[in-house]
Amino acid sequence: MGSVPTGTGIMVMANRNVHVFGNRLSGNGTVHVIVAAYDAHESFAFPVGSALIKTFAHPAADRPGGLKLVETRVLLHHEKGWQAWAYVWNDEQTDAELKIAGAKIPMTVETPEGGVEDFIYAVPNKNQCKRCHAIGGEVAPIGPKARNLNHVFAYPEGPQNQLMRWANAGFLAGLPDLASVSSVPDWLDENAPLGARARAWLDINCAHCHRAEGPASNSGLSLARDEHDPVALGIGKRPVAAGRGAATSPSTSCRAIPTRRSFSTAWRARSPAS
Repeated sequence: MGSVPTGTGIMVMANRNVHVFGNRLSGNGTVHVIVAAYDAHESFAFPVGSALIKTFAHPAADRPGGLKLVETRVLLHHEKGWQAWAYVWNDEQTDAELKIAGAKIPMTVETPEGGVEDFIYAVPNKNQCKRCHAIGGEVAPIGPKARNLNHVFAYPEGPQNQLMRWANAGFLAGLPDLASVSSVPDWLDENAPLGARARAWLDINCAHCHRAEGPASNSGLSLARDEHDPVALGIGKRPVAAGRGAATSPSTSCRAIPTRRSFSTAWRARSPAS
């Protein structure tokens, strides 16, 4: 499909428990609606001018809507490829400022147990965004894949499959019969098979780096959902970093490197997705 000029519109991508409201779109150079091309395995092909937006916030009872906006990250499809931009919201919550060099934000948030926790929130600089959003050395989207979006969501008109809704609205071209489209479970869904939940978590959190075209290809660990080689998945694999011993073993999974890195609190040792 051909590209369209910059200013086509916006598509907001999120995976769960996200509400977007109070927005107004105006002054687009072409139209408000874009058309993305279906891909069975990778992220959809979005035209030039597309923006994928993710906002980070935390609960705050004294703020409108009960949330305090902290950071908004934008993947913008320029004519020469995707570019990543990070914006930090002001205290008044009226505007967000571009932070190409990143930022460190002291924060105090309430914990689920009712206490408070102090920590430093790190906004990535522009180069750090590419540490995850890189396929074959080029910046690329991660989340908008068919398997992540092939679910039923509640809409004002009633429950509807998200892919079908996009196709019917003209947002998505080339969608095949849904019976042939794969789908991953919510990793928190205890009714889904444990193995499928684990592979879904690894696929979205780790496989963008741990694949042949990713920044962590030199590790030899491939965590993509369509990877079936046990050694490539880490079972009995000798590590090239992060300590000694096999990366994963059916009998010693609690001592495996992926498990230890996922739960580590040491920033030099922990997995970036933790």
